[in-house]
Amino acid sequence: DDSLIFCCEAVSVQLTNCYSFYSSELRVVLFTMRLDTRTSLSLLLILIPNFGLFSKISNVSVAASTISVDWFIPNGNDDGYEDRNVQVGDTINFTWAGSSPHNVYIHPSQECSQDGAILVGATSSNGDSSYMFQSSDVGKMTFACDVGWHCESGQILTVTVESAPSEGTNDPAVTDPPAVTDPPADDSPTDPPN
Repeated sequence: DDSLIFCCEAVSVQLTNCYSFYSSELRVVLFTMRLDTRTSLSLLLILIPNFGLFSKISNVSVAASTISVDWFIPNGNDDGYEDRNVQVGDTINFTWAGSSPHNVYIHPSQECSQDGAILVGATSSNGDSSYMFQSSDVGKMTFACDVGWHCESGQILTVTVESAPSEGTNDPAVTDPPAVTDPPADDSPTDPPN
């Protein structure tokens, strides 16, 4: 693989073995180098990218999503609205049409209680109302229609807001190979004693 080739070419000594294992959490490299005719050196490197060792930062841009919700009172054939997961930066868009008016409120109580309700979309027969999730929204949020008994009849939606991925992510890569120097010269014989 590419990391194995890079691993073996990055060191300017003769390698007799070079093995590399890589995952998003860990990089393990085993070098075995012949230093002279009778000496070998094995070196095991364990690199953990989250500590910044031999890592680089690459920018990743994550597009925000728009979640469309057809806003109506569920009837006996519908199970109502399923909970949804969103991220900070996503937008939820409620649309409704017909003879029955609707609105959209955020319910901090996470139920049909209107205490502290925050208006998102005013009451009308034909509506289109949007809300963009902010970092202060992380956690559970509940949207409901406060016209008559609409909320109690099932026109209520809970979303779980998660933090958006960071702008940069760790992309482990060896940026500078370890420095290897020649062993000091000595006057010892090159043949091992008998």
